[in-house]
Amino acid sequence: MTPIVMLIGSNLFMTYAWYGHLKDLKGKAVFIAIVVSWGVAFFEYCLQVPANRIGFQYFSLTQLKVIQEIITMTVFAVFCVVYMKMPLKLDFLWAGLCLLAAAYFMFRGFTLPSYRINMRTAKIRITVLLLFVIGLVAVGYFGRGYLLKEITIHQLLNENKQLKEAITNLTAEEQIGYAKVIKQETQNGKVWTTLRFVETARDDKTKKILEKNYTIEGDVVHFDALIVKFDNKMVLDGRERAMYLWRRIYGETMAPQDGFAIELPGAEPARYADLMSRLSIKQKEMFWSNIWDLANNVEKLKQDGITAIYGNAVYSKLSPGLIYVFKISSTGQLYPEVVPDM
Repeated sequence: MTPIVMLIGSNLFMTYAWYGHLKDLKGKAVFIAIVVSWGVAFFEYCLQVPANRIGFQYFSLTQLKVIQEIITMTVFAVFCVVYMKMPLKLDFLWAGLCLLAAAYFMFRGFTLPSYRINMRTAKIRITVLLLFVIGLVAVGYFGRGYLLKEITIHQLLNENKQLKEAITNLTAEEQIGYAKVIKQETQNGKVWTTLRFVETARDDKTKKILEKNYTIEGDVVHFDALIVKFDNKMVLDGRERAMYLWRRIYGETMAPQDGFAIELPGAEPARYADLMSRLSIKQKEMFWSNIWDLANNVEKLKQDGITAIYGNAVYSKLSPGLIYVFKISSTGQLYPEVVPDM
């Protein structure tokens, strides 16, 4: 039992020394990462050397190597999912099963000289098998969400040609909607503004695809949008594209989370209903739910070439007789243009 526990400990240090700098020191110079990793590896050797010396009393050199690789794969799987927050493909599980087969062949028919066989040896053998089983269970438990969801969305974003074609078909947009004041009145010393929000079609700015009325306290209104950007990984012609998703409207006396919803989070926005027509219903639901999740974590899909920024158009003292047109700048930012209501 002692060498197994020590090897697990040494692998924890080794795995962090090898890969921890990719997360914690990615902005530092390579020399600094080398020194830090070397310092961590010192503790790995403090455990690994005595573990192998003790283990060599019970196992052959090749058996020790197989045990080491099984522990390494198990520790790495947990490290990858829990610490690095990166998904594992099912191929990793198949590789683990191959290691299990390697352990079988390495230990098949294995017997130690009679003077070395004792209960301690039997316990160590059982521990090795239990360790591998526990490792598989841990990977399955901690990685279940990644295997069932994250890997699926990863494959959809990187391998679905129809989706890439749809995103490539996104055209540059100049206007994504407008708002105008319908009524503004004072009640009990407070100003109330009733406005009409209109979302326009991507290919025809005169076509209304969504129209809602809101009544908000005050004359300052925030129009909250999520701007989703696709880099050349997601676009067939290598030119960046962007989507603009309306989230909510709220006044200066309201917290953003208490605002009134424009589009339903997680649902397919009306402006892009025709864009994903070639995808299945399940694929569209998966795509849009993950795109909307960017509102909570703008870099959630960064490894797939998708990031997001918040667009917030703020207007002070909205007045009747004016139309507030939501425009897109040359840099992809949202800004208001005020024109008279004809």
